[in-house]
Amino acid sequence: MECSGGIWMVTPGELCTKTAELLGVEPNATAIAWRTLREHGQVTTGGRGRSAAHCVPTDAAKLLIATIGKLPLKSVFKSWQRYATLKGREGGAINLMKEVSTPPELAALKQGHTFSEGMTALVTSATSGTLQKFMQHGLESDHDLPIPTVGFVRIRFSAPLPQASINLHKNNHKRMMGLSLEYTDIPAEVSEIIEWAEEPRSPDESGDLTHIMQITGNTIFSLGELLRGSK
Repeated sequence: MECSGGIWMVTPGELCTKTAELLGVEPNATAIAWRTLREHGQVTTGGRGRSAAHCVPTDAAKLLIATIGKLPLKSVFKSWQRYATLKGREGGAINLMKEVSTPPELAALKQGHTFSEGMTALVTSATSGTLQKFMQHGLESDHDLPIPTVGFVRIRFSAPLPQASINLHKNNHKRMMGLSLEYTDIPAEVSEIIEWAEEPRSPDESGDLTHIMQITGNTIFSLGELLRGSK
């Protein structure tokens, strides 16, 4: 990690190493994912040493998708592309119980944004600290004594038909609130679902074996700390 003008810069190697450590995968998995994204012009590039690329939240988000979302019968890039371009389902953003002040990076997401954009907003909010503030801020209580607030951040990838979700949730003894973002090709309308279900599926997305991969706020918060140079 380099310091430039008082700002700590994270190199691709450091980002790949930390991501592999957090996910519990071989370092080679994130290295291959990064190299594939770099070859297709999807991540920050640079030279070596002091001219090495300095990673940003978009890079971390794309690396997570490419590493976690590798589909058994697709290449790394095609797998990443399939998940990254999934559109947020219309009406998929749900605030539970009452209006809440979500992290501004997530609040700025537009209708129809992609999963890659959603993940970038999530990592960006963890880097700026707004995600941590949202999760740590307690809910109101009718009691004089403070009531603990519990919550979680969860990101899910489903296969062989690629689908994904980003969930923020917190609650106490009386109230709960959160944000749910769903990314899928499956139509929302029942009439459209029937027609969609009758369409032929490619063999690499129609297998009967279902895979569900999930990460939590631990990965997102840790990458946020890395990108902002916390030690």
